[in-house]
Amino acid sequence: MDRESLLKRFISNSWVRATLLVLLALGLPACGKNSTQSDLIPATIVYFQEQEPGIDPYPVRMIVTHHYLRIDSGVDQDDFLLFDRKAKTIHSSNGMDQSILVMTPYAQSQQKSTEQPPPQILVREQSTAGMPSYGNTRPIHKTVMVGEKTCKEAISVPGMLPEVVAAVREYLQTLAAQQRLLLKRTPKEMRDPCMLANIVFFPDRYLDAGFPLREWDYQGLVREIVDFETQSVSPELFEFPQGYTEIQVQQ
Repeated sequence: MDRESLLKRFISNSWVRATLLVLLALGLPACGKNSTQSDLIPATIVYFQEQEPGIDPYPVRMIVTHHYLRIDSGVDQDDFLLFDRKAKTIHSSNGMDQSILVMTPYAQSQQKSTEQPPPQILVREQSTAGMPSYGNTRPIHKTVMVGEKTCKEAISVPGMLPEVVAAVREYLQTLAAQQRLLLKRTPKEMRDPCMLANIVFFPDRYLDAGFPLREWDYQGLVREIVDFETQSVSPELFEFPQGYTEIQVQQ
């Protein structure tokens, strides 16, 4: 499997593109069976619903701790994506072939390597006068555009779930660094301005306004929050099954 194919597996995983199944987490405890109370880790858990053109809505769960970001379908035993916030390393499990893709960070000099200039984006704020406040805070509606094309929109709440916003931003920035390296091998006709803005050069710009209650992009992906909670979780949620083969995404 070549490096581009391996990278697609990360991109197609939950937060950016996912094919996830049934949301069971709202009715299931997040901590594992074998953990004692003293082992548990404080976490923020956020439940989303995503919708793509031609696909039924599907659930996404994010578990954020000081050290990790885990993204899955809401089922502890399912495949998941794990972002190590300290090491800036991304892991993606696949139970079908019992493998784990591992993407390690590049040197700073390599991360900047690209022959493609970033697109000129415009961020507009639209009125939310007709929207109810979330708590005591009125949502903000931001639109990210390249030229006259709308690339991404988000309705966000400033100050909401700051640790989750920080973890997602770190993950998107880490993935974007990999994308910039691959860009020189991507045919120019495939370098859509919105793709460059949303994934490569400005992947976290929409987070500047705060936590997104609802977001949607030019390809028809819609993501909206269902619920969130703070809970202590098992450290086993951040461990992969023994016997899985690690596949390094080569630099």
